[in-house]
Amino acid sequence: ILRSYYHISVNDVLNLPPIPSDEEYLLRLANSGTNHNSNYNNNYNNNNNNNNTIPLYDQAALQAARFAELSLGALANNQAPLALELSNASVMCLRNCIEEPGHELCLYDIARAYLLLGIFRSYRGDVVRYFKYRRVCMSHVARLRGVPHVDALVAAISFHDSWAYMIHNASEENIPDIDDVLPRPGGCGTGNATGPG
Repeated sequence: ILRSYYHISVNDVLNLPPIPSDEEYLLRLANSGTNHNSNYNNNYNNNNNNNNTIPLYDQAALQAARFAELSLGALANNQAPLALELSNASVMCLRNCIEEPGHELCLYDIARAYLLLGIFRSYRGDVVRYFKYRRVCMSHVARLRGVPHVDALVAAISFHDSWAYMIHNASEENIPDIDDVLPRPGGCGTGNATGPG
C-alpha cells in the first residue's frame, strides 16, 4: 500500500521507471556478461556460487531505492515515524553498496535512491540535505552511459530543483551553500563543466 501512495503522490509527477525485481535484475546481469570490471567479477564469483543470487552490493542498491520509495509513500500516508525508519533503512543500504562497487547496472538505482532521499528530506523541511543528496545523485548520473531512462531521472531532478528554488524565492544567494561539505565535481559551475553537478 505504501508503494501505491508513492506512485500516486510522487511518481505520478516524476514518472520514474519501476525498480527491477530481483528476477529482472538477475536476467539483466546475465545478459550483461558481468565483464566490465575485474574487481566486480572477482567479488561476483566469490560471493555467488549460486547463479540465482544477486550480489550483495547490487542487492543493497536495489533495496536502497525500494526503501526510499516506501519512505515517501509512508510520508504521503501521514506515517512519519515509519517514513523516517524506511528512510534510515535506505541510507544504511546505500552505505553497504558504497563499501564496494556494485555492477554498473545498479548505478541508476543508486542515483534514484539518493534523489528520492533528497526529496523526502525536502518535504520534511530540510532543503540543505536535499541539495547534498542531489549532488551525490548527480555524481552518479554523470557516470551513466547508454542507460535507459536517464532523461527521466534528470527531468525529475530539474522538476524538484524548480520547487526548491521557489522555496528560496528564486534567489541564488538564498540557496544553501554545500560546497564546503560536498565540493562541486571538477569544473562544475565555473563555465567549463565536464558533467552535471
